[in-house]
Amino acid sequence: MKNLLIHKNKNLFFSLGIYLFIFFVVPFLYHLANPQAFIVQFQGTRDFSSLIYLFILFVIILISYNLTSFKLPRITLPTIMFNSKLVAALLLVFLVISIYFYINFSFKFRHTGEGLTAAGNDIIVLSLLKIFFKAYLFISLIYYIKSKIILGKWYVYIVIAASFWLSKSASSDIPIILVSLLFGVKKPNLLIQNTSKLNFKLKIFNNLFFRLILILLLGFGIIFMGFANKIGFEKAQEIFFSEAGLPKVFNSTTLRLSTHYASNFGAYKAYEEGSYTITDALSGTWNNMYSRAAYLFSGQAVERDRVWSINRANYLNLFNDNYGEKTGASPGLFASIYYTNNLTIGLILISLYIVGVIKVLKVSLQLNTLKFNLAGYIICALYLMPLFESPFDNINIFNTSFVYLYFTIIPLLKINNDKSLKITSVRNRAQGKLHKI
Repeated sequence: MKNLLIHKNKNLFFSLGIYLFIFFVVPFLYHLANPQAFIVQFQGTRDFSSLIYLFILFVIILISYNLTSFKLPRITLPTIMFNSKLVAALLLVFLVISIYFYINFSFKFRHTGEGLTAAGNDIIVLSLLKIFFKAYLFISLIYYIKSKIILGKWYVYIVIAASFWLSKSASSDIPIILVSLLFGVKKPNLLIQNTSKLNFKLKIFNNLFFRLILILLLGFGIIFMGFANKIGFEKAQEIFFSEAGLPKVFNSTTLRLSTHYASNFGAYKAYEEGSYTITDALSGTWNNMYSRAAYLFSGQAVERDRVWSINRANYLNLFNDNYGEKTGASPGLFASIYYTNNLTIGLILISLYIVGVIKVLKVSLQLNTLKFNLAGYIICALYLMPLFESPFDNINIFNTSFVYLYFTIIPLLKINNDKSLKITSVRNRAQGKLHKI
């Protein structure tokens, strides 16, 4: 057991590193290698001036990681994450609406372009429940590496997996289903280093080569589902399993991974030009919160501003082909600095956000925890990503990004500070076993 534990390990460092590498370093290298591909798809990519601000925030992330302490503020806010009865009730609603979604929409929901409001309140509720249970799985993962105890009952995770499968509408649903199943069969230790020490009988899973194959298959599944989500299963199969289609898959996949990186160029260009997509972004996001509240409580649609969210503003700034009437694209952590319409204020606010989020994550992922393996780092990176997609959209409490932030950060504060949960850390468990010996 001793080899499994690192008192202050680097779970966050490697998970965050994978996120930054995939969504910023790889796109940067591809931008240098194939600038024409970026010029065709994205705005402003001829001017590299904005990269100086990206570099500044990279440095702030490194400083935040290295200097933040392992002490968290004792903030008490309500969370239902640890109330098993309420979670079960929400899960039942999630399953019922997922079945309804599967019967009426299936996987065609996203790539037919139907909006949430047009689909009805039940689909809005489904979207919020998907975000909640995604956060629940992330909390379950951290709870496990903190205590080596599975937070919920096995059947809760099986139902979560089934519900996500029935309501799948994006490639990002695939790793969520996988993690749900791992907890459902009580094998989250497959995401932890040195699983051979855990008396796991299916030794084939302890083979490094086999693990790498599983990771590659997961990656293939995510990419394939991404294409199928846009163009349908049949066309996706034609492209993936033809020799001529592979370069297209590589180019399209890399450009899709580049949206947060490329957003820096488009947002910088719009900021320099004084575009309404920058000046109206925050006020439109704020006003949209009231519009959604009016719709939820009165059932009457309220006319939105022409820029109703940061994601909408970023979509207009990012793509050359930006004619989608209801489409949005998250700017990512770095490009968000421009959407305050004041670069200095944007840098300060995003820097504070980085420091706060990294502080909570550092304590949660690296203090008295089990250590992830490569698969664990990748899965953790996918759960970190929503926290950095569009920080300023969180001012709209009816936005899915706020829901994920709230149901991630508040439970993590409770896990690390609330003694009523009676969590015995894996480090203390290990010491207890050594004393018995």
